[in-house]
Amino acid sequence: MKKWLFTIFSIGVIFVLLISGCNQGADTSPSLSMATPSASATTSGATAPTPVASVTASATSVPQWDITGEWALSFSVANAPGQSYDHHYDLIQTGSSISGTGFTPLYGGHLHNETVTGNIDMTAAQPITLHISYDDNSYTSELSGTIDKSGQMSGTWYDNNKPINKGTFSTKSGAAITKP
Repeated sequence: MKKWLFTIFSIGVIFVLLISGCNQGADTSPSLSMATPSASATTSGATAPTPVASVTASATSVPQWDITGEWALSFSVANAPGQSYDHHYDLIQTGSSISGTGFTPLYGGHLHNETVTGNIDMTAAQPITLHISYDDNSYTSELSGTIDKSGQMSGTWYDNNKPINKGTFSTKSGAAITKP
């Protein structure tokens, strides 16, 4: 009788763990608790506790961000320590697609107008991917980054024309907002 109960209990636990693992993008932390709320009679007449299992799956969802808005990003150059360049962007997010325009200022003017395309996938290790090209296509770069809990973007970038030119970027102004 005990082996039969244990087998049914084990199958139930495995089923619940499998079902809770189907929440894509969710952090599931199953917990198991045993309780002995009552005693039951056995065939020998002795009273033995009846195990009762309770499995609770806690799912923490991954925040979904919207990066629509004005951003100022600072780009540092790995092979030129201390050098950084600010770029300003007006981004629009539609679903998982990102598009926008931007510019790099130079002495109060515009050095280059920029076009931005990309994607956001919060289940990826680097959920933000952006492709930036100057208006005359003389320069293109790729960005990969994350969004921290305060909505700030940061990550790495590289120059498609000269891959030796690479570095990090971080938010100077702007912030993503969480989607409802």
